[in-house]
Amino acid sequence: SKVLDITAPLYPPSGAYLLDKSRYRNHGTIVGATWVRQASGLWVLSWDNVDDYVEIAHHASLLLTTGGTLLAWIYPLSAGENGVGRIFDKSDATIGTNGYLFRVIAGTVTGRTSFVIYSGNIHSTDNSIVWNAWQLVGVTFTALGGVSHYVNGVAQGTGTTLAASNITSTVVMRLGQKATDISMTFNGKMWGHRIFNTQLTAAQHAALFAQERGLLGV
Repeated sequence: SKVLDITAPLYPPSGAYLLDKSRYRNHGTIVGATWVRQASGLWVLSWDNVDDYVEIAHHASLLLTTGGTLLAWIYPLSAGENGVGRIFDKSDATIGTNGYLFRVIAGTVTGRTSFVIYSGNIHSTDNSIVWNAWQLVGVTFTALGGVSHYVNGVAQGTGTTLAASNITSTVVMRLGQKATDISMTFNGKMWGHRIFNTQLTAAQHAALFAQERGLLGV
């Protein structure tokens, strides 16, 4: 089931908050990031590559100690601040200490995504992320640390990180920035951050992409 669902609506949203539609009400406070309206009428948030973020208070539902799935639509202009722009971060330090993070990093030409539990870093396929375009990125991980990356509903690499039982951090979660300080900011726009405490299948990733792509003009 969903433990975070902040798919913003087709009407002018609150300037200060991202409202979670899951039963856990893990609402986010917007700091610096600004609202931008898409041609479809959808409202998305823009991050400045410097100091913008959305902060969500710690809640046990976000620990995902039996695995889960992270999803978001991203429109990156680059790999972000220091080349490691965060999409999600719920960890105590840069290497994902006591928690997990999902980020954009540089590839050999464009970019790729990276998922970390503690220090176990698993990348998507090289150059699977492109700049200046909308794409749905997702990562599914199991209790034992098996990781599967997806971009636009297509599998883009697998690997094994540390077990999800290593996720113990009680710090806040941040979207678009490192959880514990002002750094590693995302550069570009994002929409539709979601977290599931289950592992979505390849077919479910593909179905979500097909269902939502028109909203982002893909």
